[in-house]
Amino acid sequence: MPPRSAATTAGAINAVGFLGQHHQALSHLTGTVTVLGLELARSNHGVALHAFSIMAAFFLGCLVSGALIRQTSLQLGRRYGVALALESGLLLVAIPLFEQHQIWGALAAAMACGLQTAMATTFS
Repeated sequence: MPPRSAATTAGAINAVGFLGQHHQALSHLTGTVTVLGLELARSNHGVALHAFSIMAAFFLGCLVSGALIRQTSLQLGRRYGVALALESGLLLVAIPLFEQHQIWGALAAAMACGLQTAMATTFS
């Protein structure tokens, strides 16, 4: 996936994440880790658990991508199509879940971002 496409997808997912219940970015973890630390310090365990769940979903997406592709560099014939199809499926599942204000929408989107991040890493 070219860098512009990955950035566009991540930006769109973040926009949806900001419109969600907890108003947070989903395509990267730095902000989520910050929220986790701040909310643990404030003893706001519900929001901290939400942030931890987002991190776990992102890492799960990375693990799934690594298990599918199993390479450290771009090679034709690998399962990039399977990873992209799974990412698309997760994003399609996230839509109605976001509309119903369920955490599963954010988790599905975060997992899709983890898949995309790990897959894009194999390109570079």
